[in-house]
Amino acid sequence: MRRIFVMLISVSFALGGWAQSFDKSLLYADDRAVDVLHANHFRDSSQWLIYLPSFSYHASQKGPKVTDYLYRDDQNRLLIDPSRALDNAEEENVFQSGGRVNVLSAAWRKNDLIISAGYGLRYLSELDYPLQTLSLYSAGNALIFGEQLDLSFDAQLQAMHSYHLGANYKLGRLTIGAQLAYLSGISDLSVAKNRLNIEVAPLFYGISIDNDFQLNTTHLLDYQDIDEILVDYSGDFGQSFFSTNRGLALSLALRYDIDSRSHLEAKISDIGSIQWSEAPQNYSSEGESSFGGVNLLDLINPDNRVSYQDSLEALIDVRESSDSYTTKLPISVAAAYSRQMTSKIDLTLSGAMVNRFGKTNYAVGLAGRYQLHQLASVSASVTHSAFQHISAGIGVRLSVGPIDIFASTQNVAALFNQLDAHFNYSSIGANLSF
Repeated sequence: MRRIFVMLISVSFALGGWAQSFDKSLLYADDRAVDVLHANHFRDSSQWLIYLPSFSYHASQKGPKVTDYLYRDDQNRLLIDPSRALDNAEEENVFQSGGRVNVLSAAWRKNDLIISAGYGLRYLSELDYPLQTLSLYSAGNALIFGEQLDLSFDAQLQAMHSYHLGANYKLGRLTIGAQLAYLSGISDLSVAKNRLNIEVAPLFYGISIDNDFQLNTTHLLDYQDIDEILVDYSGDFGQSFFSTNRGLALSLALRYDIDSRSHLEAKISDIGSIQWSEAPQNYSSEGESSFGGVNLLDLINPDNRVSYQDSLEALIDVRESSDSYTTKLPISVAAAYSRQMTSKIDLTLSGAMVNRFGKTNYAVGLAGRYQLHQLASVSASVTHSAFQHISAGIGVRLSVGPIDIFASTQNVAALFNQLDAHFNYSSIGANLSF
């Protein structure tokens, strides 16, 4: 149990910077990341738009931050110790992170029709665990008597290739857009079932477990026994571009021009799933089991010698199989209202939310953009999110010939210490118009 817990935390933090959550921020009018709607990204006279390599990233944390688990020993080695995070732990602790690398995409415009296509890499990561799990790791089960503990947790680590094809069409004031992505899975580790309840009887060291737990993995986990769990990518990345781990994702968007200076925009992203069938591994434990225990009176009697060891791990009878399985993508929804206040200033009010494992995360905010001159603009934002009440953001866009360069963040403080940020969305990249 301890090794499983440390493994999930370690891998979630390691992959945290390469994951997807909120698919697209609408807080910045000049955010040029690949989107379902493309009209705002074209220059007035351009017919082609090439999205050069770009990167977008999101992270949300509740409870202990990454740095709360880390410390340096006398030899200056950086180590993980979950017990150090107890002081900052809450009843429910969440770490979510997400991002996308756009490798190369393009859009073509002809009158009211825009067609787009491209390729990118996407990743997602999440760990959601209760305070009792962290407490059990720190104290062990030998000192817990007469308690019922719910150790159920959710976890997901996933990487995939994404090949998308989309179209926009303008009908008067209304623009509709759709995008379909073909997904080729690279690796996955995900919890399909998560019930894990234990009860320690009072006055004697007796444990009973009621569980229905299943962990699925493809090319990411090598389980030997409870004391030897290795996390490592075992696939062939060169063959993963079109693997047998296949999926589809649909995204839809609408824009309505209220007048020449204001519009509404809404989007739903990632309606879809991936089937993992390339060397999958399933680890499950189901049913009830118990350990008779040791009488406490025997422990305090100096005339008795009692030998016992931590028995919690022995009660979890892990069974292995190799069945294919399916994971759903976290669906995200976003909406925004934008208005051009003057020839140089526009404001955007927007919000986004994403659902994972039946839990909803959200962010709402207000952003303003100021056109310094024809070649540059700056933006600023204020955001309220589920795990951070207020964060301030900045953005910049520069035009160098036919190339537009953009960068933005919704939490300036995260630029200096991303690991301690409770919320952030950032993007950086460039476009070529001609």
